[in-house]
Amino acid sequence: MYHEEYLPDDASLDNEYTNVENDDGTSDLDSFVNEERKITKEYKRMDKHYYSLDYRLKGKTYKIESYSTPLLSNGFIRHASSGMSLEHRVGSKYSDLYFIVADGTAPPSKEYLEPRKLYYNSPEEFERHRLVRVPQPIKEAWNEKQMRARAKFC
Repeated sequence: MYHEEYLPDDASLDNEYTNVENDDGTSDLDSFVNEERKITKEYKRMDKHYYSLDYRLKGKTYKIESYSTPLLSNGFIRHASSGMSLEHRVGSKYSDLYFIVADGTAPPSKEYLEPRKLYYNSPEEFERHRLVRVPQPIKEAWNEKQMRARAKFC
């Protein structure tokens, strides 16, 4: 049989489902979320390999956030859209497993003068992240290169 449960109507009971408001009128949850946003924004500002672009497509503006990989050999590859450090190193034999893009649209800065290199798991991932199309011959050539690399390493 169907049975509904309701929260108690007694306002004197502590209700764990409501947010407790602070003296300034904001809830604890709002304060926590705002603090997390500030920390994330500060972390991105301090990361010299992070940058964002405003991209306009069909009258709508998109903010595209990217993380580049340092060009130094022996550094870890960084995923372009998530910023996660991957298990493989720049310039290693495993770099053939990734779709690599040199980004000429990145804004210049004082602390980062070298060209930016972006690593993706596939051309389709690059297309979704950067809102562009990759020509089919490039996709096919990369797919063949990746299949050869997978056969060699796996």
